[in-house]
Amino acid sequence: YIGLLQEEAREQPELLEFTRLSEEELDRIEGLVQKLLKMARLEAGAAVIEKAPQDMAGILRDIGKRFSCQAERETKRLVLSGEEGLMLSCDRGWLTEALGNLVKNAFDHTGEGAEISISWRGFGSIVQVAVSDDGSGIHPEDLPHIFKRFTAADFLRTSREPAWVCPWQRRSSRRITGRSRWTACREREPPSPSIF
Repeated sequence: YIGLLQEEAREQPELLEFTRLSEEELDRIEGLVQKLLKMARLEAGAAVIEKAPQDMAGILRDIGKRFSCQAERETKRLVLSGEEGLMLSCDRGWLTEALGNLVKNAFDHTGEGAEISISWRGFGSIVQVAVSDDGSGIHPEDLPHIFKRFTAADFLRTSREPAWVCPWQRRSSRRITGRSRWTACREREPPSPSIF
């Protein structure tokens, strides 16, 4: 229906803008529904996981490209650093989704001019990926709950509204990579940022 409205609205800029915004919202809702379906499949063990050797630098550069326009628009700095040629046997799509969620959270909970960093390195057969930002971080009282499904944080980083956490990455990381785990590290007291 949106396509039909857009055809009719060519001569009416206000209606054309309305149909464009409507289409964006429909796409956003469809994306949310798809994410919920993915979570349900992962938790039910019905997700198809296709593991293959993947170049971590390539995965993380792709994630960086995905957020580059948002970084420019919000005057935030996205910094990527890590070892070239570092390989990990994983499902590229699922890992990209999980890491992309962490980067999105960093963008959502930092202010204008913030720096968001994605770094990676290898330790023998282990690959460590860290997403950090210079936001206010997660309050220590919320840390035990951040990987519970649809948790609303009581203590907020930069907004006055609850920060919702959708934790499918942690529980399903073993299925995606074979043996990885997600951890949150806090090295300083609030208002210092957390690193995932």
